Amino acid sequence: MANIEMRNGQQLKCILTFDNGMTYECITSNSEDHVLQAARVNENEGITSGNPLGIMSSNTANISILDASGDLVLTNSSSPYAGYMRNGVKMEFTIINPDGSTEPFGVYYTDDWDTRRANGGYDTTNLNGKDFLDYIGNMEIPELSAFSSVEISSLLNAIFEGLGLKSDEYYIDPTLNLKLTFSVTKGAKVRDTLNSIANALIARITIDRSGVI
Repeated sequence: MANIEMRNGQQLKCILTFDNGMTYECITSNSEDHVLQAARVNENEGITSGNPLGIMSSNTANISILDASGDLVLTNSSSPYAGYMRNGVKMEFTIINPDGSTEPFGVYYTDDWDTRRANGGYDTTNLNGKDFLDYIGNMEIPELSAFSSVEISSLLNAIFEGLGLKSDEYYIDPTLNLKLTFSVTKGAKVRDTLNSIANALIARITIDRSGVI
């Protein structure tokens, strides 16, 4: 688990992107509004020694935003985001270095939205998010041209393409034994299938801070 600590003048920015195409930006350097007050990221990256082989590992994020304007209050009907503050809002994190350069710090999708009251008014908006790997986990396996005896490499490509991913949004290690055959149950969840594939290959399925699976 990683508590985000800004070092040597670094700042953390989060951009929320709603279904209506509008965005909301908050950053740790703000002092009165649109302030990213706290952020906690739980990264279960497969490269860490604490994660065994044969699993699919996803990441989660929790943030608190000081939103003096009230735009992120769920009951605010005059908010430009009214009706769009719901599960699935994209949360994109970026680290800003003192020299102006930036580093991606993960892409998440909200699965909990809570605005707290304090001193008779609204205090902070707290958001929980899950990464894209977890986000697609509850989806059903897309319809494939074949459902049995599929080579794992072909199966993975078909699954990701069926979910709408582009070739630069996922990477398959060519050193894995991808000649194994694999059977898929129609209607199975993506999470269950990917976990089974990870077990069959004795591999890990993870997502990096740039959102590449």
